[in-house]
Amino acid sequence: MPAPAKSHSLYFVYIIRTSADTLYTGITTDLSRRWQEHSNSNKGSKYLKAIRPLEIAAAWEIHPGEKDIQGASLRSVASKLESRIKSLTREEKLRLIRRPSTVKRFDCCIEFGCHPIHASRRKAIQQRV
Repeated sequence: MPAPAKSHSLYFVYIIRTSADTLYTGITTDLSRRWQEHSNSNKGSKYLKAIRPLEIAAAWEIHPGEKDIQGASLRSVASKLESRIKSLTREEKLRLIRRPSTVKRFDCCIEFGCHPIHASRRKAIQQRV
């Protein structure tokens, strides 16, 4: 009998700044593990294998129960937020990294029930690699 699926208590949506000064957006259940995969293993994205990641420029936690988007799963909510970020222009993404409240159409903390991850915590994750 197969083991039950692992239930994750939260999701992360993140933006990585690369060595080519591009911005890569993704989702994960474990930001530290995913940063390590992008930085040091074959499990990272194909894009980031060629263009090395420099830093986690921004990240948000999506917690269960904080905001139920029409009964959507946390994975679905994270995917919607990721899609919304990917639809932004580069300039909007840079403003989002600096000051999320200045980006029109990006009211994620209200609509998606997420919380920004402080720069000191992002740096700590990056230093574990």
